[in-house]
Amino acid sequence: MSTPRPFETICEHPKEMRRIRLIATCATCETTVVHCRQCGTDITEPKTDCI
Repeated sequence: MSTPRPFETICEHPKEMRRIRLIATCATCETTVVHCRQCGTDITEPKTDCI
């Protein structure tokens, strides 16, 4: 996990620092969120996809 940054620093979530983070799995469903590796915050709301 990345080191927390001072709250005065505003992260613009650069495209190259974004990744999809798996939150949970259940049977054939996955819950994911887009996560910023630079500041360590979730950018989008969790989304569940099922096959």
